[in-house]
Amino acid sequence: MIGTNADGGIAMSQSVYNEMLDAGVAIRRQDKVHDKFFVAYGKYGSAYQYRVYTGSQNWTQDALNENDEIFVKMAPESGTTHPLYDAYYTHFNDAYNYGVTCSKSSFPCRS
Repeated sequence: MIGTNADGGIAMSQSVYNEMLDAGVAIRRQDKVHDKFFVAYGKYGSAYQYRVYTGSQNWTQDALNENDEIFVKMAPESGTTHPLYDAYYTHFNDAYNYGVTCSKSSFPCRS
């Protein structure tokens, strides 16, 4: 899911938008979603873990280099239960499943 700009379109340049689609990244747009997180499941060291990263951080030049933003790596969850990861994963899928599928011909993918 990607944020929107003032006119309701995807907030990224068309070249980056096209590169992501060409790389096989599915871009979906959902009104009024302003989430900033990602979830990951993978091997860290010798063990598999469920991880959540969140905060106020946007992935823009200003946010990465100029603004005072927060980016938090939540404590890893391993084993048979991972409630934090599951909650974020479910929330993402709720927004993703109801989002508009974006394509090159629909740039900037307004609803």
